[in-house]
Amino acid sequence: MKIALYLSQGKNGETKGREEAIGAALKAGFERYGDKVVLRFTHEFTAPEDEIQLAAVIGIKGHSKRIFDEHRRAGRHALLVD
Repeated sequence: MKIALYLSQGKNGETKGREEAIGAALKAGFERYGDKVVLRFTHEFTAPEDEIQLAAVIGIKGHSKRIFDEHRRAGRHALLVD
């Protein structure tokens, strides 16, 4: 399965430590079982990518709800972790 893991990014390009740690743990777990994970930033989202089967969004802020909703509308799985 190909998974897009979405993290938020601050104005200076930094990510939140806790969010980054959760993302790293999810990525390691997914990859352990053979999934391919690509990291994306929530503010860069425009539309679901064709090859993505699951969108995993860390946190509820900014574009998170839109990313979740658009993947579901496209018939894809979506996971929201907060």
